[in-house]
Amino acid sequence: MADWVEPVARYILTEGLPATLMVSAAAVVGSGVIGIVLGTFLTIEFPPLRALIRLYIEVFRGLPILVTVFIVYFGFPEVNEALEFGPLTATAIALILWGSAQVAEATRGAVQSIPREQHEAAAALGFVGLVNHERVGVGILRERASEGWPPSRGRNQVVGLLNFLTAVVPTGPTRLNEALADYAARAREPGLAVVISDLLDPHGFEAGIRTLLERRYDVHLVHLLAPDEVNPELGGDMRLEDAETGEVRDITVDADTIRGYRERLSQFLQRVEGFCRSHEIGYHRVVTDTPVEEFVVAQLRGRVIA
Repeated sequence: MADWVEPVARYILTEGLPATLMVSAAAVVGSGVIGIVLGTFLTIEFPPLRALIRLYIEVFRGLPILVTVFIVYFGFPEVNEALEFGPLTATAIALILWGSAQVAEATRGAVQSIPREQHEAAAALGFVGLVNHERVGVGILRERASEGWPPSRGRNQVVGLLNFLTAVVPTGPTRLNEALADYAARAREPGLAVVISDLLDPHGFEAGIRTLLERRYDVHLVHLLAPDEVNPELGGDMRLEDAETGEVRDITVDADTIRGYRERLSQFLQRVEGFCRSHEIGYHRVVTDTPVEEFVVAQLRGRVIA
């Protein structure tokens, strides 16, 4: 065995490995805490704060990690002598800056992917039905109609409905065709069916809606779109993760990308509207920043509720 092997191995185990683990632990914890806080703040409707956080994310997501290490180790001391750090500390800070930017963007996407507006819309419509002594039931559409709130009548059922909707946790993929067909097969008798969805299922939704129509349901479709889906505020190199399937794609967003996205969105909306019109389905498109009370009163009164 060469003479250098033993001292190198001893250095790796006694100094290199502990130092690497310390830097890694600091980076993971720091990135997680700072990233979650920044990502949550990014969902708050306060433009100056969002602009600052967005600048932070875009800068440190776009810089290579090695460049960030050089900035922290060589650049920070030029600004202020108090910002002079040792090599390991500088490396940990650089990793925290880069990692927190990644976590912040992921946190923002996770928070905004939670379909709170679907809960609110279902709760609002259910409340109106119950106080008018109509029978109201709820089905949650996942890969199947996996859970539901049984049809009930009367004002005293409002609290139960709200508790049920509050406890619903969005998770896993959704297959609208299979889930709607499953719901139609389980239902004892047809009636008014209000489907609340973003309709973003790669397998489509039309077959499931047709199943409801074949079972003689009076179908109304409430199509929810997030503001970021209508007017995306993206730019540069991005890593997008599907909130349902976990699929990850690396893309570069520029003017042509946004233009192509808007063209495909327009085609998708025309397809949905055309399908609903040809099948005499009540279609109501709602952007999710619309207040629930405005949604119910202005768009549905006399059409879905009546």
